[in-house]
Amino acid sequence: MSQHLNREFGTIITRLIHKDNLTQNEAKAAFAAVLDNGVTEMQQGAFLAALAAKGESVDEVAGAFEAIYELDTTKVALPGGIETVENSGTGMDTFKTFNISTAAAIIAAAGSIPMARHGARAITSSCGTVDMAEALGVDVECRADVVANSIETTGLGLFNGMSPHVHPKA
Repeated sequence: MSQHLNREFGTIITRLIHKDNLTQNEAKAAFAAVLDNGVTEMQQGAFLAALAAKGESVDEVAGAFEAIYELDTTKVALPGGIETVENSGTGMDTFKTFNISTAAAIIAAAGSIPMARHGARAITSSCGTVDMAEALGVDVECRADVVANSIETTGLGLFNGMSPHVHPKA
């Protein structure tokens, strides 16, 4: 890790502490540094804490998405250019609410909207999306092309957010 990157990342953390928003490109670069372990764990924690304390802007969320998508997401394309809708819950729900995002994906798929559900096992609740799918007999550790085939044939597929088939660096 270079001293230049350390200083630059420190400047980003300071800006967040002062409630300054990052541009989409700055957020993307910062999240890429975190995802690649290009900065220390202490800097990663300080960055995420400062961002959460400030409150994330639209550009910061978009930059985070771009970094994750480019660095660590297996991409699939459905035949014929079928457009899909992807939904995901927030996870880490301390309110113990119902897993509405999974139910919404099932209902949307039943209404002929091709759905790519992105989920994980329960961490703070009793049942996450992957837990629900597994209880229904879904192979939650399958390759991404199998999920794409499921979306094509049934209208619904589950991408396990913790699977190395979906996120190779997870």
